[in-house]
Amino acid sequence: MVRSCLGIRDALVRRGLVVAVLAGVGVLALGTSAGAKEVSPRRYAKAVCGAYQEYGKAHEAYNDAYNALPPDPVGWHTGVQTAAADFVKAIEDQRNKLRKVWPAVDDGRQITKLFVNSFNELSSSVSDALEAIQAADPNAATFANEQATYESEIAKLDTESSDPFAKLKDQDVIRALDAERSCENVVTVIGG
Repeated sequence: MVRSCLGIRDALVRRGLVVAVLAGVGVLALGTSAGAKEVSPRRYAKAVCGAYQEYGKAHEAYNDAYNALPPDPVGWHTGVQTAAADFVKAIEDQRNKLRKVWPAVDDGRQITKLFVNSFNELSSSVSDALEAIQAADPNAATFANEQATYESEIAKLDTESSDPFAKLKDQDVIRALDAERSCENVVTVIGG
């Protein structure tokens, strides 16, 4: 059995994001974007790990921006919208990069779909929280409740998104993730 856990240093580790890669789990159907191409499992592992590293950096940048927000409700309301919009864009940029490649293995396109769907979920979660806070009135008596709801939604972002690594069953891709140096801080393959 092969197990893996995703632990992007700093942003993701602090969030407690843990995923597992288990051999033999089913995969989903796929539709990829124009200009997409098949690459070796090694190049695919590098692309996936690079995307998750960039996601981790974007999450950390969001956390830094969030922690620097002014305490007044109007300033916080304005600043959080900018920080969240930047975070959504960064997530979507990584998703779009992964859409362009798939590993040269059986079900390679389905494997890409797993990772694209994960980034879609992350983007949707932040977008939904952003839309809710945009609709909130920072001058209303209930604004503190809206802030708390927003913070709660963002806090569970990494723990409630899907786990594409756990759904991998292709041993060539799993071995490539294990061998790729850029994956050291993203995924650890245990077993063989």
